[in-house]
Amino acid sequence: MNIESKKSAVECCLLSIEETINKFGTDKNNGLTIEEVAKRQEKYGRNVLPAKKRISIWSVIKNQFKNPLIYILLIAAVVTGIIGEIKDTVFILIVILINTGLGTQQEWSAERSAASLINYLEAYAPVIRD
Repeated sequence: MNIESKKSAVECCLLSIEETINKFGTDKNNGLTIEEVAKRQEKYGRNVLPAKKRISIWSVIKNQFKNPLIYILLIAAVVTGIIGEIKDTVFILIVILINTGLGTQQEWSAERSAASLINYLEAYAPVIRD
């Protein structure tokens, strides 16, 4: 949705009942005809909320590596590996794995919770036809 259509949607919410009826060319008692609904749906599309693309677990894991702290830890692991501090290198890599695992688990849980909330959302709008 672009800025203009967002502004238009907000402006429509501020209209009185009479102004809304006039703007959309309808009637308070009879509503829209089935034919007019079909024309408007063809022109503007159905009046439904867009479905959010589901995120995969692999995308969540990949996002964990977009953290600058992970880059610093990876550089530290490489440097300690080069100077021969294998214990430190292993420890840093374990910290990276734990951080990635915990972050992935939290983000994946949040995504699933948000997706399940959509099921509880039931949006109904009473309409008048013919």
